[in-house]
Amino acid sequence: MWAPFAGFLLQYLFGSWLVSSLGTMEELLPFTDILPTATLAWAICHLECLRFLRLLLGVQRHTPGEVDGEQAHED
Repeated sequence: MWAPFAGFLLQYLFGSWLVSSLGTMEELLPFTDILPTATLAWAICHLECLRFLRLLLGVQRHTPGEVDGEQAHED
């Protein structure tokens, strides 16, 4: 029951179909739940030394205040 929600959450947070598919499969398969998919995706997203993985996996980096790819304007 948790697998689809985890996949949706990973897709929403990181924007990568590969990461969300991996997270969903990890939750569905027995004895693979020890892999910290969201933590690894966060590290790939935020650590500059892992930039090549970010580009390879298509993980998107979001900035604070960003709404649908555009900066939010406060009026």
